[in-house]
Amino acid sequence: MIDDIDEAYLDTVDDVEKQFDKQIEDYEYIEELIQHNIDLLSLLYGDRNYDAMDKYYSTLEKNNIKQLDSLRKQRDFWKDQWDAAVARGDTQAAKQFEENYKNTIKNLNEVIEESAKNIQDKYINAIEKIFNELDKKISNGKGTDYLNTQWDLMNKNANEYLDTINSAFAIQETQRKYQNALDETKSVKNQQTLKALMD
Repeated sequence: MIDDIDEAYLDTVDDVEKQFDKQIEDYEYIEELIQHNIDLLSLLYGDRNYDAMDKYYSTLEKNNIKQLDSLRKQRDFWKDQWDAAVARGDTQAAKQFEENYKNTIKNLNEVIEESAKNIQDKYINAIEKIFNELDKKISNGKGTDYLNTQWDLMNKNANEYLDTINSAFAIQETQRKYQNALDETKSVKNQQTLKALMD
């Protein structure tokens, strides 16, 4: 009879474990669907569809919170079962419960890391949205890349104009020097040589 009770207890625990596993699989499936939608949205519209991305990140965050809550309950359940098995001297059950407890801790840590990454992605998306909106306001909707291109073009044109002005000034300066030398020279032969050089 005691063996039957132990067997029924272990069967119940196995059923609980299967239900826990099914619950985790469901959360992971939901996460995969959401991540697929994020990837698809990114492929179709790029990373600039900030509002839609935010909705998916928020949905993923809610799923992660539920999954974390479920894993914490599983962790506590397996810890209680492990402690109870140790207290009654059931080493076989204690070993199984310890393994389930450690696996749950491992899964919990993985989901915590995934949740942190999701939160980071969500905030990066929000920051990029703010900078994109600021970029549009500053540039009158054209973007700062366009403004930078225009600025570089204006600088290039200004430099070319300045080069033209400097060249014209240098030519005039040279002509003035020849003219001064011509005016100051008394020798007709030197005047003719300077005039020939000027032409």
